[in-house]
Amino acid sequence: MHLDGDLDQIVQEWTILGRQDLDSATYLYTMKPKPLEVIGFLCQQSVKKYLKAYLVKKQREPDKTHDLVFLLQQCQGFDSTFVSLLEVANDLNKYAVQTRYPYPHQLHLNPYKPSSNPLPHKMECI
Repeated sequence: MHLDGDLDQIVQEWTILGRQDLDSATYLYTMKPKPLEVIGFLCQQSVKKYLKAYLVKKQREPDKTHDLVFLLQQCQGFDSTFVSLLEVANDLNKYAVQTRYPYPHQLHLNPYKPSSNPLPHKMECI
């Protein structure tokens, strides 16, 4: 991706995709049994997309990465309050792409309820 063109349009595209992932995670949370790994993956993807939207808004091209901690560190260059999200980002990183493969993986995390995630305030700021 290159930041050629309408930055507002690129930010909007990232936020739409992030919202879709979060809405999907919220819907899946109502299922019984809850597909926690899928919900965690969608939450991780949503946060990643919102962070990338923020970076684009600040005219910084986001790296191709799934690492939320890395993206948060980049966001901190513009707003030091992003440091408050590092623990959540570290936890959500464990739900990244590796959970989408069939080999055994161990996640010893408290399941995320999308509505209890502390990130919506930051998402609104974007």
